[in-house]
Formats: sequence, structure tokens, C-alpha cells
Amino acid sequence: MEAKQVTTLLINGNEHFRYATITEENQIVIGVLDSNKELKHRIISLDEVLIGKHL
Repeated sequence: MEAKQVTTLLINGNEHFRYATITEENQIVIGVLDSNKELKHRIISLDEVLIGKHL
């Protein structure tokens, strides 16, 4: 899933959502642009999402 450039979803205040994908190991990879417009990645396991540990 990728966000359109005109669409802005803010994550943690100053991070802009760019895309999300899932790996063969059931990990979710989220790409965000930080306040310096640098692309950062966050890896979250499906288990963390199910029990809410990523928050």
C-alpha cells in the first residue's frame, strides 16, 4: 500500500506515511518521511499489531 503524494497521514506528529508492506515472515514494514524528508523504516511483527505493543 502506498500513499498518494497529495494525501498526508501523520504518524507520531512529524512523520508522514509513505507506504506499508508485509514480508514473508509476517512483519509489517512501514516507510515514513521524517521532518527532514528522510525516508525511515519501521518493522512491526504481526504479533505486536495483534496485541497492541506497537503503540
